[in-house]
Amino acid sequence: SGSCTSQVCWNAMPKLRQISEALLKSHIQAYHMMYSKRSLKLRPLQERNRNPSKTDIVYLTPDYCEPNKRHGSLGTHGRRCNKTSTGVNGCRLMCCGRGYQTMLRHVTESCHCRF
Repeated sequence: SGSCTSQVCWNAMPKLRQISEALLKSHIQAYHMMYSKRSLKLRPLQERNRNPSKTDIVYLTPDYCEPNKRHGSLGTHGRRCNKTSTGVNGCRLMCCGRGYQTMLRHVTESCHCRF
C-alpha cells in the first residue's frame, strides 16, 4: 500500500505593526554621516562601536554654514545672531563654531507717549 503526502510552503508578509516597529527602530538608530574632505569618504558624525551595515539607514545633512550654490545656501557668515537664543537664530548654532563679535547699539525710538 502506498501513501501520498503533499507539502505546501508559502511566504507570508509580517503584520503591519511589526514592519512599522522595525522601521521606527531603524530610523531612531540611523547614522548621521559627514563627508571627510581629507579621506574623500563618508564617516559617522558620532563615533559608535561599529560602522553602518548594508541594512542600516544612513543620511547626510548639507553644511549650511558655508555657501553652497548647488544647494541654494548662502552660508551664515556675516549674519546677525541672537546671543541669548537657543534656537536657529542663536549665535551658538548660527556661527558654526567660528566665534562672533558682540555689538552694543543704542536705539532711540519715539514711543508716542502722552502726559
